[in-house]
Amino acid sequence: MKEETKAIIFLLAVIAAITIITLYGFGLIVETEKERENIACPKDSFKCPDGSFVGRSGLNCSFEECPLNQ
Repeated sequence: MKEETKAIIFLLAVIAAITIITLYGFGLIVETEKERENIACPKDSFKCPDGSFVGRSGLNCSFEECPLNQ
């Protein structure tokens, strides 16, 4: 390859990398729903007023709702 061709390929690669990083930084490249499902939540628990325990779940890893007293 000629030196000019190598320089053009390198420049295009740099521009592509900068574009991808910039778009990701501005949130224009988003995670897919499948990637969001793979969030690992802490394994702690919350004690409900009825004495039962609930764990964390969901995208925000918030505690599940306590069961209603019956």
